[in-house]
Amino acid sequence: MNLFLAYYLVGLFFLVIAFPFGFHTLPHQPDRGWAAARVLGICLAALLHRALASTGLEPWSTVMLATALPLALVAWLAWALRHRLAIIRWFRGSWKTLLGLELVFVCTFAAAAVLTAHDPAIHGTERLMDFAILQATGAAQAFPPVDPWLAGETLNYYWFGHHMAALPGALGGIPTPVLYNLALAGWFAMLVQLGCALLLTTTGSLRQSLLGGLVLGFGGSLYPWLHLGGPDTLDSVLFESARAIPGTITEFPAYSLFTGDLHAHVLLLPAVLCFLLWLQADRAGVPRAIALLVLNLLLVATTLGNPWNLAAMLTLFAVIWALRCTALPWWSCLPTLAMLPLLWPVSGQGVALAWVPYHQTSPLPDFLLQWGVPALLLLGLLESNAARAALRRWWPLFLALAALMAITPAAALCLALSLLLLMGHDRRWSPWVAAAISGLLLLTLPELVYIKDGYPPPYQRMNTVFKFSYAAWPLLVLPAMLGALRLLEPPGRRLTLAFRAALLPLIGALFIYPALALSQRLQHAVPTPWWDGVAALRFAHPGDIALIGWLQQRLQPGDTCLEAPGESYTWSGRVSALTGCATLLGWKNHQALWRGDRVNLEQREADIDTLYQTDSPTEFERLLHQYRIDWIIVGEAEIDRYGPARPVFWATSLELAHGSGDSSIYRARRL
Repeated sequence: MNLFLAYYLVGLFFLVIAFPFGFHTLPHQPDRGWAAARVLGICLAALLHRALASTGLEPWSTVMLATALPLALVAWLAWALRHRLAIIRWFRGSWKTLLGLELVFVCTFAAAAVLTAHDPAIHGTERLMDFAILQATGAAQAFPPVDPWLAGETLNYYWFGHHMAALPGALGGIPTPVLYNLALAGWFAMLVQLGCALLLTTTGSLRQSLLGGLVLGFGGSLYPWLHLGGPDTLDSVLFESARAIPGTITEFPAYSLFTGDLHAHVLLLPAVLCFLLWLQADRAGVPRAIALLVLNLLLVATTLGNPWNLAAMLTLFAVIWALRCTALPWWSCLPTLAMLPLLWPVSGQGVALAWVPYHQTSPLPDFLLQWGVPALLLLGLLESNAARAALRRWWPLFLALAALMAITPAAALCLALSLLLLMGHDRRWSPWVAAAISGLLLLTLPELVYIKDGYPPPYQRMNTVFKFSYAAWPLLVLPAMLGALRLLEPPGRRLTLAFRAALLPLIGALFIYPALALSQRLQHAVPTPWWDGVAALRFAHPGDIALIGWLQQRLQPGDTCLEAPGESYTWSGRVSALTGCATLLGWKNHQALWRGDRVNLEQREADIDTLYQTDSPTEFERLLHQYRIDWIIVGEAEIDRYGPARPVFWATSLELAHGSGDSSIYRARRL
């Protein structure tokens, strides 16, 4: 409980420090950016921390962290004293709103933390990979951090999101195995709170806004409805809920929470909503300059952590600017765009577009399992007379889109709905319509083109759909819930009452996924719920966890360990992931996706096999020195791959540093 409180208090510190940015630029927002300030504060602090570390200072040294905190507090106190009367006057009229939003955060954080505590083990899906990046980032001697799964290289992608997660842990003194699960719960709670705050501006009711926030966080695919009572196992149904569209991945926040993946796109998703919020900042003077600064810093953080979200943010800016929902100039994002060559992650993969084969576009029934309910609820943003006028005037265009359904049905549906919203919406809801159209465009693009990467057919567009649709989720769900609230208003026409009767079960259907996922998660609960993801592994891997604990107490910065390579999503790479000691090769398939052909991964794998199996001391010594190996692991993965026997000469060439049963750690004697 102390660690839970520490994480909350550190987050509150970041919130208070960043609150001035919203107080001046968001006067129309009931909370003046209070809910967004926690996300913004962590983003800005991580950017500043990274910039200071680039000067050569050790990132996580006490001097580094202790220098920044007093400066931030002094700056905040100076601002608070200067504007104390305006702050006090506003707080007197808004404290109930702030208290309500903070209770939303605390309750969601507590509920998500309890959930993660019942299955905290850092194993399964991509948890081990995410922990490896978090561990490497939080223990880095310099930035960029060393890649724990490719000794001699640095992380080239993805790690800034984990930098944002590691910073509160460093300030709060939270061990990384605990921080992993608290960060997952904390960022989920930030997303829900931010969704509530955005809707509060329009609805004026925290209760109604809470419904939208809960659907944003806990809503899911309709896929499980098809399998209730069927032969499929619950685990497969919950996994396949994000694979409803063949050859793709369409995850959503609830899926990430229940599977326990702390991905960068999870950590950067609230930044998209912050971007949407600050696009509606004040019109002139200093507030506009602050808003421009915030927007560009959010774009910088996104580029460093999850460049895929740039598509969502730039699309959002273009649509909002086209609909005149912002007072910011057209060139607002140009400073960051000009710096993209410097910010873009260094990778062996080029960026190239390709057309989607018509037979591999999303089948409409599968597409509607994922997006049908939000698409239907978006109709609540229409103004009936304007919608009818648009249909009468532009019926040939809608007819052409209907004909396009035969070739690319999902894209045709999204374009038709976007066009209808554009021409027939109630002008009071223009910012939300812009968000919805942006989300629909993000779903449309992967139906037409995809970004080439290492995935072969029929999965070539999987990553594009995955990253675009994840960012599209909040942009569609929040406007959809606003549309639902409008449709649920007291009926003014006879048809409305019947529609309302069907609407509530439809919204309720979105919660079948979390209901089943909760049941499945509790089946894997550890005997004593807690957040330590490494301690929870002792039940399944007692020998390896004992080795890892022994090694972690003796590691020196820059050490390299040797362990067996293996396939993605397995227990391989576990020593380097859980200790931060770099190994020659972890999950090869993931490294291939991140780096392309720049590093000879096949050669590394062959050399590891040689080290464990060769009977030649000379060859063994050559490879040992070539890769500068300090520790050699013989545990579960090595015994499974190479058998229990070791070459005879190991007894004289290596120092047995630690042994327990069949597991052991050897110390390499490098000259």
